[in-house]
Parts: sequence; C-alpha cells; structure tokens
Amino acid sequence: MGGKANHGDIDFLVSEPISRKGDNEKLEDFVGRELQARAMFRNSAMTSYAIPHPTLPDICIQLDTQLCDPPHHSWMYFTTSYGDLVPILGSIHHKFGLIINDKGFWVQLDLPKNANMCGIPREKMVVFLTIEPEKMLEFLGLDGARYQQGFTSEEEIFAWIRGGRFFRPISKRCGESATYGPESETPNADSVGAKSPTSETATPKRRMLTSFANDSHNHPATPLSKSSPGDVALEAVTFFGKRQEYDTALQYCLSEVQEFEFWKQVRSGLSGNSSRKARVIRSLKKWVVLDDGNPSIGQEPVENSVVAQGSGAERTERLAWIKEHWEEAYEKEKRVAEEASEKRKQPQSK
Repeated sequence: MGGKANHGDIDFLVSEPISRKGDNEKLEDFVGRELQARAMFRNSAMTSYAIPHPTLPDICIQLDTQLCDPPHHSWMYFTTSYGDLVPILGSIHHKFGLIINDKGFWVQLDLPKNANMCGIPREKMVVFLTIEPEKMLEFLGLDGARYQQGFTSEEEIFAWIRGGRFFRPISKRCGESATYGPESETPNADSVGAKSPTSETATPKRRMLTSFANDSHNHPATPLSKSSPGDVALEAVTFFGKRQEYDTALQYCLSEVQEFEFWKQVRSGLSGNSSRKARVIRSLKKWVVLDDGNPSIGQEPVENSVVAQGSGAERTERLAWIKEHWEEAYEKEKRVAEEASEKRKQPQSK
C-alpha cells in the first residue's frame, strides 16, 4: 500500500504445499529447509523465517508464512490485508453483534446481559454466517468491486469504509465504540490497549486504527448506525440463510438463562454458606419431579431436572413450593447417601 516509508517484512499466505518430500517432516521445517533459512520462529499460526539476503551475505530478510486450509484462503487473505482494516471494521460493527475474525463472519445472539453469567459456552452464543468476503461486504454495504481494485493509501481505505451501511464514528481512544445518547458499549477486544496518536511506541497498524478513529468524527454516521443488535441479527441471519440455526441457538440459550435465574432465586432464599446451598440445590434437581406440572419429591433420582422450565406463573408457584419443601429433598439425599455408604461397608459375598 502506498504511503509507507518501508515495507518491513515480507508476508506469504499459503493454502497448501505444491510438492513436498519427507512426509514425516514438519511442514514449517520443510519450508525452512527449502528456503535455506538461517533461523525460524513459530508464533501461533504464523511462522517467521530468516532468509539470506540475495546480495548482502550478512543480512537476512524476515519472511512470515501463515498456513490455511484451501477453503479459507480468500477469507484469510482478506483478514490479513491492508494493515488494521479488519480491526477497524470490527470496531464499527461490534455494537451490532457482528464479529469478524480469522474463522469467518459471525453474529451474536440477541440475549439478555446476564447470559454471560450462565456458563453458556461462548460458541453457543454466536451463529456462523460466511467465510466469503464478497458476501460479507455485500451485507455491510461495502463496495466489493472497489475493494478488488485495491487501495493505494489509508485515505482511500477510510473513504471506502465510510461508504458502509453501518458506518459510525468510533472512540478516539480506539478501544471503545463511540457512545450515542445514553448507551455505552464494551471495548472491542481487538482494540484494547491502543496507544495514543502521539505515542512513539504505537505500531504502524495501531496508528492506522487511531488515525481512522480521529478521522471518523469528521463524518456523519449513517441512519442504520442506530439499528439495534436484535434487528441487525435478524437481518443478517435472513440474508445468509441462517435463520433456523439462529432460532435454535437462541431457544437453547434463553432456556439456559431461564434455568440460571430460577436456581439463582432458589439460592437467594436458602440459609447457610455457599457449600450448603449448593448441596440443597443438587438435592432439589435430583429428587423433585413434576406431575402434570406440580412438584413433588420423587422415588427415583432425576437425571435432567425440568423444574425450572415452564411459564413465568408456573415457575413462581414452584419457587413457593421449594421454599416450603426444600428440606424434604435435602434430607432424602442425605438418607440415600448414608444408605449407599453403609452398603459399601458391608462385606461382599464370594
């Protein structure tokens, strides 16, 4: 890209080896041997080689390689091109629950804030959309044809980004999205720790992000930048044909949130320390059964409790029942445990 004083190292994105000798040899060792590298350093997915300079015998060139599967080549090429382009796009669109990373384009489920406290795996709270850069750019309203032409300066990149449907100014701190009205947002993980524009230690990529953040405040946000995450999520999954996956994932997560909140209320009504409360809740989950929606202490242990499921009115009635009967479940669990312990102590017949 033009405007750079130098180009630093050389980057290669490799989708698969064309030919290779010695199948038992690690791929990075094979590449290093073929390149006659004097040194090699592996950092996550990136491998760096010190390659002898073709004319200066005591000088080496740093060559960085990143291996990716052939189907991901176009996506990886996009995410590793033009410096901090992807973190900039991430800073703009993070507000709407849209995620751009090396694995693809994703959308977060529109969940209540307490969903992060329920122990739901993070991969269950997102839906994969695509690894096709062209499709993502189309959805974001960014000119795919202009991107294919290439950019010669940061100014061209910034102008291109501002043409997106969801463009909005981002924080000059480069770690947070700009705040509109009463709402405030969580810092983008890609941007946390950014240096100020005057910092001598800021990296070129970080300076690009900071430069964009400063420039973004000179331009108006688009009308769609006021969209809610829920609206954008539904539009995204419809556009990419992922509505069924989204609805299934949303139903699962909301069920987990409901379960968490139910037992949280139960816990708040119990006395004793946290260890005792945990034992009581385990007992309730194990022994309380539902008969036509009505709770009672069962004769056989329950593998998967459904006490927390149901309508709001049903859950309220069960909470009231548990307040009156939790000791029954607790005592039954103690008796069963004691009986099992006594049985283990009895000599086994030969």
